[in-house]
Amino acid sequence: MIHISELYKKDYFETVSEYRFALSFAMECARRGDILSVEGVRSQADLNSRVHAGYKNYLMDNNLVVGFSSKEEDVYPYEEQDYSFLSKDNLFEDNGEYLYWDMDWGLEVLGRLFYKHAGVGDIPYLLEFLVARHLYDVLTGKETRKLYIKLTMQLSSTFSSYLDLVSLYNSCPNLAEYVEIVLHERSSVDLKLSLFKYDSNNLGFNKEYTVEEKMNFLQLNGFTEGMVLILFDRKGINTSNDLGSIEMAHLVRLDEVVDGKLYLTQLRGTRTYEETAKDFLMIPEKNRALYYDLLDKSDSVHGSMVVDLRECGVGSRFYREKHLLDSISTTDTVRKLVSNNGKIFEQEMTEAEAIFYTLMQNDAPIDADLYRDYYFGGGEAIWDSLDHSGISSPYDFIKDELNF
Repeated sequence: MIHISELYKKDYFETVSEYRFALSFAMECARRGDILSVEGVRSQADLNSRVHAGYKNYLMDNNLVVGFSSKEEDVYPYEEQDYSFLSKDNLFEDNGEYLYWDMDWGLEVLGRLFYKHAGVGDIPYLLEFLVARHLYDVLTGKETRKLYIKLTMQLSSTFSSYLDLVSLYNSCPNLAEYVEIVLHERSSVDLKLSLFKYDSNNLGFNKEYTVEEKMNFLQLNGFTEGMVLILFDRKGINTSNDLGSIEMAHLVRLDEVVDGKLYLTQLRGTRTYEETAKDFLMIPEKNRALYYDLLDKSDSVHGSMVVDLRECGVGSRFYREKHLLDSISTTDTVRKLVSNNGKIFEQEMTEAEAIFYTLMQNDAPIDADLYRDYYFGGGEAIWDSLDHSGISSPYDFIKDELNF
């Protein structure tokens, strides 16, 4: 028997997507001769899916899941199907360091069977079963690599096909190490904002709120004075499009909240000194004198802002406000140039890690312990594990290569 907390690393369903995927994962467990337990798991969300309700009722009727106390309205009863194709050794393309799947590979491996499971209405559930198969292998020690699922242009534009999976590994960061949905390169989908709206809608959060309610949400999200957060500017919001798009993102420190207004300090936290040094060396030598200021120690503060809470959403609670205040991602990753004892190397890290590294390098006026507590659970950051002795500006990395 497998308990869902072994997969999610928590004992509650934070989003509808976690609830839904637990049922798809239970179906995979049953296919593999295992039983999933959700005993003691709390949920703040309704299942809100007729197809997954069919899974739940089927699992309960056949004693293939433990912990659910009541069945769902049986609008679309699940009819047993042959999913033995999920056991194919070549279900995913093996690229050595990672696994890969796209529609072309699915058609090559499954042949005519592919069309049965890849219709417009079926593809979301096929993708869930593919991910469930992979995560079962990960959980049981059969696989350690990451699975990338690449979507076509059409699927990238069809949010319902994949947002449950993206939501899943955003709310369960440990799963982001093993699964990633890759949108088509020409897709213009604002995935972060779409995901915000999707989770917010499913939890019943996407509506108008009073300033008093938003003050409570600041506390609920842990957005206390001194916190480093992201303020998004939104545009294109109207009666036919209450989602709009992200126009700009500001790295900010929340200084205080007075009379329904947020007083914020704007921070710089994008380029490491190591990256700035590399950028400088890319400048032709005859032009470098114009850019010597790039090698100076950076000032991490570059302004202040006052934002009215009436025009600002908080976390997943937002509607048509011009701004949205949220935490820095601990699941989205970037590759940054960093250093240890003067030796530069490339490191993959979360956005929260990358921003902390740059802020600490700039001696930014932030509460570092508060940042660690919120984003790293009180643990050490990558910054803390490296030796930065003798480095106070980008100049220190390349001073021996310069001829003034």
